[in-house]
Amino acid sequence: MTCGIVLASKSQIRSLLLEKAGIEFSTVDPAIDEKEVKLSYISNNYPTRDIADVLADMKARGVIEIIIAQGGSGYVETIVDGYEGVIEFGNGDPS
Repeated sequence: MTCGIVLASKSQIRSLLLEKAGIEFSTVDPAIDEKEVKLSYISNNYPTRDIADVLADMKARGVIEIIIAQGGSGYVETIVDGYEGVIEFGNGDPS
């Protein structure tokens, strides 16, 4: 049985931060085209914070769907971390 934290990210930096903190975790690629999602929301003038929230939610839900599709029984009491950080520059452009 797997329990603990599943990082819904391919980010090497996020993995390194958790490792350095001594936190045991596994990673699952959420299979989300983050660039496409960002561009779509930017073109519809969504605030930077909303874009980060949508991406985090999509990544976490994507990983949960993958876990369920694989049977899910081994993931009792698991936290899925879909954290997303977006930086807004002075001109208001999120990156």
